[in-house]
Amino acid sequence: MGKVYCVDGHDGSGKTSIATAAAEAMGVKYVHFYKNYRIKYSIDPLSIPVKKFITLTKNALENSLQQNHDMVLDRGLIVPLSVLPKENWDEFGEYFDKIPTVLCYSDVPTTVARLRSREVDESGWYDNAKWSRINTEIAKHFGVPIIDTSAEPSLNKNVETALKLFRCRIGSNPAEKERQL
Repeated sequence: MGKVYCVDGHDGSGKTSIATAAAEAMGVKYVHFYKNYRIKYSIDPLSIPVKKFITLTKNALENSLQQNHDMVLDRGLIVPLSVLPKENWDEFGEYFDKIPTVLCYSDVPTTVARLRSREVDESGWYDNAKWSRINTEIAKHFGVPIIDTSAEPSLNKNVETALKLFRCRIGSNPAEKERQL
């Protein structure tokens, strides 16, 4: 079975750029979690029942873990959990053990500037401060390393950091010590 890595974070945090570049640097497949697994929902409030959302997300994660190729997921753990009540977070704990994950974070002014620079201005779609805060809280809850892309704007340096953190996460998991990037 292939190895799965995850780059997570709020819109505008740099996660897609880092996930794409990390996959390329590693010579593995890039997978956009929601597009690849056709999971559709609206946030705040969640537009589908919580149990159905949990089942869809877990099925997609299991499917990723069963693939015969290595991949980098563009979101997949923290972003889905961010729409769930806190009491459901620990239902995903096993996936944080199986999938080395990093969270991309950027401060709100940087996030808004990045979202405004897109072809379609996404800066007003969400409460950016709220979702960034929730993502950070989830990362801390599960001990996921955080890359502050507003403090370090260099994509190359952030990708290098993500790759180092992936190696570190693999090295700290006894079941994964045999695996190499």
